[in-house]
Amino acid sequence: MKLLLKRSYWPTATHGEISLQGKPICQVLEASRAHPSLPCIAEGMYRLGLLYEEIGGWSYGICKLKGKLVSQFSPLKKEEVPSNYICPVTDIEKEGKGSFSRLAFLKLRDRLHELFQSEDEVLLEIYSDVNEGLNLCMGEGSWTEASIW
Repeated sequence: MKLLLKRSYWPTATHGEISLQGKPICQVLEASRAHPSLPCIAEGMYRLGLLYEEIGGWSYGICKLKGKLVSQFSPLKKEEVPSNYICPVTDIEKEGKGSFSRLAFLKLRDRLHELFQSEDEVLLEIYSDVNEGLNLCMGEGSWTEASIW
């Protein structure tokens, strides 16, 4: 089974929507492509796998097809998008800010659990719409004042 993550890039965050067979599951926030040390993960195909951490409990890791962990799903922490994580949210309120992240994370985790019960492999394809490009002209003027690349 393949989930799709469609992205749009903003100067300080990456927005997206995860869907399955054309039906949205949740929206997501990620670090910006322009983040100096850990930008959002590259577009492409990834394998999802079960992951356990003592602090966060059960989650799903995002691995390259060869098996190396590159990211994971996590709820927002302190309203900030942590680097190298994909953070589910119920709604994106403005650039880099979402609401009800814990609820969206649990909904996504439960849906992934259902998929893993019925499927041998669950993939995540990350892509962007080339027509959307980088959304520089749709927000605050201060975004264009600083160099983002």
